[in-house]
Amino acid sequence: MSGGRTGSKIVDFYARRYMELAGYKKTEPCPPLREMLEYLREIPDLVYGLYGFRSEPLRGKIGKQEREQLIERCHMEGSFYAEELRKQFGRGGALAIARKAGLDVRYPQIPTGGGRVLFAEFEEPGEIRIYQDVLERVEEMMRSEGVESMFEGISIVDVLAAHELFHYVEMRYKDSIFTLNYRKTLWRIGRFRYTSRLASLSEIAAMSFAKSLTGLEYSPCLFDVFLVYAYNREAGGSLYHEIRSLAETYFDDCEKR
Repeated sequence: MSGGRTGSKIVDFYARRYMELAGYKKTEPCPPLREMLEYLREIPDLVYGLYGFRSEPLRGKIGKQEREQLIERCHMEGSFYAEELRKQFGRGGALAIARKAGLDVRYPQIPTGGGRVLFAEFEEPGEIRIYQDVLERVEEMMRSEGVESMFEGISIVDVLAAHELFHYVEMRYKDSIFTLNYRKTLWRIGRFRYTSRLASLSEIAAMSFAKSLTGLEYSPCLFDVFLVYAYNREAGGSLYHEIRSLAETYFDDCEKR
């Protein structure tokens, strides 16, 4: 298959998948990229935690107060383990820490198989893959949109690596880490109860971990919009509108308290 056809196929695949995730509506206008990024940089981490819960299968069984408490615990967990890795491996970037921890960092061009949409991934026992296709598209997009200055001093590769590094941390501390050991009680009969993990906790904590490890001043969730936008502007705009809607609801609730 030619490079052009492969690239087109990847663009279509990413676009369709993220439009599905974001509940894409064609009637919603997509603001300029700079405007979206400036807004997203100012959103509180709690709102991004609520955004992280959007794909949680059990979200309907989690009340508002409990949800906020879980988000706060995830943030604490992410920050704690970022500091733990700094103590063990020094204060280099995420890529340097990953290599010191013995992980193999690879840069394949595109994901292969499985039908999943990925920008980067961790595979047990110790491999991080960061896909070149997205890095090339982001570099080109930053130039064409004139937003290079907004990412001065920021390594997107390191942000992606940091997120995946947290999943290595989970594997390493699987018997004690909160994200894998918290259980939500779904029903109870006498002494018996049925519980389930919450898959979204890992992703929320991974974002907090990546923010702490890389020193970002805003949530790495901003890159969800940024990276998706590199493949399809309307799909990226749809994610932006979803996050903005969550933020506006949150701010309205704060005013009523």
